[in-house]
Amino acid sequence: MGQGDSILVRSGTEFLLVDSGEPGNEEIIKRELNRQGGERLQTVVATHPHADHIGSFPELFAQVGVGRVILPEANANILENPALYERFLTGVRRSGARVELAIPGKTYSLGSATFTILGPIHRAENPNNVSVVLRLVFGSVSFLLTGDAEVDEEQTILQSGRSVKSTVLKCGHHGSDTSTSPTFLNSVSPKYAVISCGKNNSYGHPAPQTLNILRRHRIRIFRTDRMGNIYFGTDGKRLKTAVEEK
Repeated sequence: MGQGDSILVRSGTEFLLVDSGEPGNEEIIKRELNRQGGERLQTVVATHPHADHIGSFPELFAQVGVGRVILPEANANILENPALYERFLTGVRRSGARVELAIPGKTYSLGSATFTILGPIHRAENPNNVSVVLRLVFGSVSFLLTGDAEVDEEQTILQSGRSVKSTVLKCGHHGSDTSTSPTFLNSVSPKYAVISCGKNNSYGHPAPQTLNILRRHRIRIFRTDRMGNIYFGTDGKRLKTAVEEK
């Protein structure tokens, strides 16, 4: 997906898509959905209104059925690309999907799995800190998907008292040094960390600081810029990993 996020989750015959990357990636997502045996997305989460997270949704919604779209409240003053966000909302309306604002503590089912919304808890001027953060659980295996949440949102989630402990952490903000703070990482205590970022991106993601803290905690690191598509499979007890080498 380049310099962006898109995570497809399958549990049984139900599918969850978290973000869609930059514009132009809708065929990649649709192809992967079909390869996994799906034709419809039961749930879509648009973590926050940045182009590298919602860019491909308008075109994808015109091609794939969608049951529900979960999104954060996005005030006009945090929109960096109002035209793109309006295209996104138009795509949602035309899809006929049910729209729900992200409510911290609300839990949804996905086949035999569940996921719980952890954030955002407060409004923020920084679009990254209105990211929808969710914890996906299947058996004893769990995944924490953080969008671009930075340290401020990480701290408010920790203060809420809800569990963030997870087997796999999708690092916030593409592995930037604005996210994955030591306190947050200690609470999550993952075995694996995934960083979604573009090859030779101009932002310098992932930050050396983030990589160093992950290594100090002996967390196995997966990077899309070096590995391409990254896959996790679990029966609720064991976890298998695979990469689609570039």
